[in-house]
Amino acid sequence: RRFDPARPVWVESESKKIGAIQLPDALLETLRAGAVYAVEAPMSERVSLWREDYGHFEADPDGLLERLRYLRPLIGGEEFALWEKLAAERRMPQLFQRLMEAHYDPAYARSIGRNFPHFHDAPKLHLARLDMPALLEIASRLHAQSAPA
Repeated sequence: RRFDPARPVWVESESKKIGAIQLPDALLETLRAGAVYAVEAPMSERVSLWREDYGHFEADPDGLLERLRYLRPLIGGEEFALWEKLAAERRMPQLFQRLMEAHYDPAYARSIGRNFPHFHDAPKLHLARLDMPALLEIASRLHAQSAPA
């Protein structure tokens, strides 16, 4: 309610449902009609960011696996067995990478394809780093580009 409709609002691509929350159709349509950017970053940076954001899972690999069990039918027993092995060996950076490569990235690509059919034409933002200074720099640059003249 406090957003100024004359100013841009930046959002991450989302599906209609985010967990148990369902986005209103008008918001979803507006989101999909907005400018789209494809953000790319090295896997090592993505893993570092996951380690920061999901430190609680890194500290509790068994708890993480419990939450991921429902994915087993989707990713297959062999892949899930690899996740279990990496968790048992406490090789969390490798586990986070496998989660992204085997599940997160393919699922996200399918969702993007359904919800943003022109995504392949989107400008690409290649981020060499995902630390706070790098993210603030790209945010400032994008903000300056979107500011009214």
